Amino acid sequence: MATSEAPGQAQKKASSQRRLPIFFVEQRDAAASKAPNLLTCFGGKRERDEDPLECIKRECHEELSWVPSNLKRAVDLYVDNVLIAWFYHAIGPSPEQEAGLVFESERGRTGLWIQYNDPRLSGWHAIVFEVRDLPAQF
Repeated sequence: MATSEAPGQAQKKASSQRRLPIFFVEQRDAAASKAPNLLTCFGGKRERDEDPLECIKRECHEELSWVPSNLKRAVDLYVDNVLIAWFYHAIGPSPEQEAGLVFESERGRTGLWIQYNDPRLSGWHAIVFEVRDLPAQF
């Protein structure tokens, strides 16, 4: 195939056009008791004797009316050697599914697609996004 671009120029162009991964997160309003005006992952507290995987499925159903089918454990967050939270990764809802999502708007929450380095992420969530691709040791 012929091209008018110098060697390496086409590769640089293609590389610069690659999109960063995007993530679907929760946007909280100013009245939120935790992380007001910040972006966080969807989720919540585990019920007694609830497995972390079952917890995130239940929370996604409660908060979004959507249950991801392809959840993968991504990050265990520890603070001062105390386990704070488990984070899971999943392929986001399709456009058809996204149209049917129900947010907790009465609690000032909605969903938003962002890049991993969005400055509006809460502190913990920013750290989780930074380390998400490191080798896991579960």
